[in-house]
Amino acid sequence: MSDRFWLFIIVGKAALITVLLWFGLVLVGLLGSKIEMTSGEPQILKATVLFLLVLLPTGIATWWSFRKLQSHYPPREARAAATALAVFTPVSLLIAILLAQIPGGYADLLLGSPFGLVGAFVGVVVVTTILNLLVCLFTLSMTRRIVKLESTH
Repeated sequence: MSDRFWLFIIVGKAALITVLLWFGLVLVGLLGSKIEMTSGEPQILKATVLFLLVLLPTGIATWWSFRKLQSHYPPREARAAATALAVFTPVSLLIAILLAQIPGGYADLLLGSPFGLVGAFVGVVVVTTILNLLVCLFTLSMTRRIVKLESTH
């Protein structure tokens, strides 16, 4: 299996973990919406909710991907790729959520009403995977060049 395909599989699984946890937290938040946050609520509560919605799923997926990357890459490259994944995943997730209307709309149009959410979910996972893969490939390339430059001096 080539390095790029293997990295694609790892990044895709990390994106799936992130999106599943994110959707799960959002659904739990929607189902348990009896607690409403008003403008008078403390800022620490809002920061905690933001942490749970964005950083916790990203952190879990990053930790998992770092463990997997360690078996295939040197420690420095694995750390760099996992760090890039951790930093860029919230951005790619936001972009993917905005673009999820397209596959969700097509799935709803072609397959019917219940499949719109499935199409949106798949769209979020695919877009997040592609964006994160590009960032990880770029980071690995730059890290290898830096290591190569440092070894010549």
